[in-house]
Amino acid sequence: MKRILLILIGIALLLQPALVRAAAQTPSGACLQAVNKELSREQRIYRTMLFGFTKAADAPLGDRRYDKEGNAWIKMRKNSWRSQTKGFGGATWSDAQMDLMVERDFMAATPVRRGIFETKKALTSELIPPLLQSFRAFRCRVEAVCKAVSLSIPQSGSTEGKILKVETPGCMDFAMSPVEACMLGAEKDADGTFAHKGDEAVARTYCTHVGQQLLERESDVLKLAVSYDAAYRSLLQFAGHFDLFLEEFRTSISTPIRQAVSLLGQLQQIPCFISQCDE
Repeated sequence: MKRILLILIGIALLLQPALVRAAAQTPSGACLQAVNKELSREQRIYRTMLFGFTKAADAPLGDRRYDKEGNAWIKMRKNSWRSQTKGFGGATWSDAQMDLMVERDFMAATPVRRGIFETKKALTSELIPPLLQSFRAFRCRVEAVCKAVSLSIPQSGSTEGKILKVETPGCMDFAMSPVEACMLGAEKDADGTFAHKGDEAVARTYCTHVGQQLLERESDVLKLAVSYDAAYRSLLQFAGHFDLFLEEFRTSISTPIRQAVSLLGQLQQIPCFISQCDE
């Protein structure tokens, strides 16, 4: 009995990767992967608005960046970036190649930017308006991605030349390409209904659900970052004022202290007329 149980467990472990691959090969599985890829990209771009993005040559060792296809690259040595993504075969990119192939914000001329938290000579309260505006823009872009996914579901065929006009409440309009992995129009029956209704339901609801979770998490991260920044800037401000205090009053304070010390040495010359002086 024990031997049969071990055999069954082994078969289950062998079948698990195949089941995962099969789920990814379903229409909705491929769409979910595309949604995760797009939302991850928007999250990374949003964080560059907060913390900045430098050239590859200025990045520290161990820094991780993504190319235009969403593949991760790690800086192993000076002027050397490597990726473990399947298909690259341990290829190495230079800093110049990384700058050329790094993922970009389609609304920015260059990916290099100074982050809001990198602003100098400013109080944290002065950074609140741009931080809120950046988060609002991030929310608009996440909603635009989900809207593009929803508009892509009924379509089929090639995405070449197709442009979707995406409108979200309170945000500017976006012109976006359809999400090819979420184009389930070819899965329709003759009566216009989807052959796989479960795939359609998952594709229509997944992005909204995951996008809302992403916004809530980034909101909490932003609150934590603002608290840390406020404490750090307050400490720097106090240290700066204390340094100025020492520089301004160093000479004027040292003289009275020396005079007080010398005065204490002269107090012993004053005669004492109480009994405690002899104790």
